[in-house]
Amino acid sequence: MSFWKQLRTRSQPFFCLAPMADVTDPAFRVLITRYGKPDVMWTEFVSANGLMSAGKDALVRDLAYTEGERPIVAQLFSADPEKMEGAVKFVCTLGFDGIDINMGCPDRTIEKQGAGAAMIKDPERAIEVIRAAKRGIIASGKSIPLS
Repeated sequence: MSFWKQLRTRSQPFFCLAPMADVTDPAFRVLITRYGKPDVMWTEFVSANGLMSAGKDALVRDLAYTEGERPIVAQLFSADPEKMEGAVKFVCTLGFDGIDINMGCPDRTIEKQGAGAAMIKDPERAIEVIRAAKRGIIASGKSIPLS
């Protein structure tokens, strides 16, 4: 059963640590886990394009997590379906409990790439990226939720 289904069966509300670039990094999440762990945690967003590039090692550090942070969701951004598929497949091998596609970041540098909030303005591209992410999960052999 996915962690989302488990949370929905509870009678009380659940709390999430939302993703925030340059805030919800591994060190911050460890502190939060120690002093008031929420029910679900997200990584800060990571570029799927970057994870598919020669510089991926620098970005993989942003995806570090501890077992105490579970359930943990990796958040990715990209407007490139091929890169999203590959990045999701890779991130699934890291053992995350879910994948989230950022479609809300209003930062201009992200929007100029066609990612983040720009995805909402291009529904056809958003559908392609979502389908690609689903293919990445399937290709990894995992069965985790995508949001």
